[in-house]
Amino acid sequence: MKQLLGYLPKRMVTRNNWQRLCLTWRLAQRRADLILELQAGIMDDYNAACIGRDMTVLCEHRARSGMCSGRTYADSPEIDGTVYFTGAAQPGDMVTVHITGCDDGDLAGEQIHE
Repeated sequence: MKQLLGYLPKRMVTRNNWQRLCLTWRLAQRRADLILELQAGIMDDYNAACIGRDMTVLCEHRARSGMCSGRTYADSPEIDGTVYFTGAAQPGDMVTVHITGCDDGDLAGEQIHE
């Protein structure tokens, strides 16, 4: 896996093999770019499938405008997308959000008042 993503320990680089390793590095970079492109497509499909669903969301932030943001159980902080929603949730609240749209890895919705 390290070779696939372009990891190259310094001890492997010598004056005699650096050109060959640069070619290997470029191949690894192309592979990494391909993986990222494929993953972006998978996430776009997943997010599109979430539209119309009700999801439990942890509210992490509430702006002065009333717009809230948070994440679902499946979202990792600072890695996965964010759920932006309208409602009365406060940070720390677990709320149900009806997903109405998606854009660039993030979901949008409205809090369902239960």
